[in-house]
Amino acid sequence: MSRKPAPPGWGGFRKAGTASPDKDRRLRIAAPRTWAALWLVPRLGRFLDGRPNLRLDIEGGNSERASEAEAGWAVIRYVRGGDPGPAGALLSEEPLFPVCAPSLAGRLSGPADLSRQTLLHYQASPDWSLWRASSGVSLNGAGSLSFSESVMVIQAAMAGQGIALGRPSLVLEALEAGRLVCPFGPAVPCGDRYVLTAPAEGRGRGVLRAFRNWLLAEAAADRARLERLGVPFPQGCAGA
Repeated sequence: MSRKPAPPGWGGFRKAGTASPDKDRRLRIAAPRTWAALWLVPRLGRFLDGRPNLRLDIEGGNSERASEAEAGWAVIRYVRGGDPGPAGALLSEEPLFPVCAPSLAGRLSGPADLSRQTLLHYQASPDWSLWRASSGVSLNGAGSLSFSESVMVIQAAMAGQGIALGRPSLVLEALEAGRLVCPFGPAVPCGDRYVLTAPAEGRGRGVLRAFRNWLLAEAAADRARLERLGVPFPQGCAGA
């Protein structure tokens, strides 16, 4: 009895250790939700251009994974200042600086005006306390709105509902589009950062290595974009 032909794409046996071409058509990314929404997704088309058959999966979260590169995952982690954090390639440091809608900026002449405005707070982080302690600016008398998700803070700022503390990676697109402005400094370093933990350099399949290289190049270019916008970076901060 004659053997049935192999289904299309099987191509017979592969040598041990040779990656399947099909596996190189899938990229899985695990990244913090707000970073993915505000930094990664708006620019993702530049990576996908020329890769029409790539299957892309993005999972929001800030947890580590076992054997990420071997399993085909690219993993980005948000690390708080003071935490040792995981090993990996630094994408950006995230100092804090005031941002607001252009319509609100016209009412502000300097940091002292913050005490007469509504401040937008992210409930999981003492951002305004850190900024006040480092800047020495009094916030007594300021109003307050707080949110459980940092993306809500940014949305509220764009809607003119108050003044938020921006992190470069989360507000760059809105600053360039004119939906947010930085009315004044200072930008306060807090040690927070985004780190690419997988794949490590030279690890993973072709699409993973290509994504790593693209990600690092994008992050490196952000500093110049922010400087053109007049964001007052503190000394010693690397990247955006």
